[in-house]
Amino acid sequence: MKKLFEPLHKKADYTAKGFEQRMESIKQGFLKQVRRPPDHKLARKLKKRFKGKKAHNYFVFLTDPNVEPTNNGTEQAIRYLVIDRYVTQGTRWPERHALVRTSLDGGCHL
Repeated sequence: MKKLFEPLHKKADYTAKGFEQRMESIKQGFLKQVRRPPDHKLARKLKKRFKGKKAHNYFVFLTDPNVEPTNNGTEQAIRYLVIDRYVTQGTRWPERHALVRTSLDGGCHL
């Protein structure tokens, strides 16, 4: 996976076509390796995840600048709600539920 991110950080050093070819080459190499896993439970699980046409969805961030490579932004957007749930131990007070609902509907864009 580390190989996938190196060219992303050096994208300016590539032509558009060269960058696209480099990403495709790395992606195909990764898929080739992950589809032939060692005999281990977690490796077989990973193989299933990257099987078929859905595997390419994991690499959209390589070619679409609007897609982040991680979900950190989303996690940070809802962090205060998770902390609130933890602090209140998940109590379901109607007024608290309304506050959380208002926050999600108006302020948090996922």
